[in-house]
Amino acid sequence: MLIMKKLLLTAAILSTSINLFAVENATEPETTMITGVVYVDANDNCIYDVGEKILPGMALEIGDKKVYTDNNGTYKLEIEPGSHEIELISNGDWAPGCDETLKVDVSKTNRTYSNYNFSVNSVYSMKDFKSTSGYSAIDLEKTREKVCGEGAGSASIDHC
Repeated sequence: MLIMKKLLLTAAILSTSINLFAVENATEPETTMITGVVYVDANDNCIYDVGEKILPGMALEIGDKKVYTDNNGTYKLEIEPGSHEIELISNGDWAPGCDETLKVDVSKTNRTYSNYNFSVNSVYSMKDFKSTSGYSAIDLEKTREKVCGEGAGSASIDHC
């Protein structure tokens, strides 16, 4: 009877050791992420600088997947190894700035590819503004000076 108890105890210890070994050596599922921000490039240097406005709710597409920036203006998406193209989707108020698409080559798994950032410009920006009559913002500024006189500042032509 004592031998039987010892054998059962030994079998229980071996079984527990094998189960612990299996748990310790289990691998976590491999996840590969790509992250970045969508920001207003205030100084037009095509680099996200601390303090530049970041935008929530901007859409990006990677293949058939669509992701939106969160309240912090950041996006995060799980991707598979391979070559991918990320596209910033214009939303009517903001248009892509320096790059409309970025390429990322994912060769390693279980890692995060960061700083795939997109700059945007307002579609209402004076530097991009074109009136329906074909005058650029610079032409309008010269016209304002002719009609209103030099030093008219930012007054519109109608309100000199």
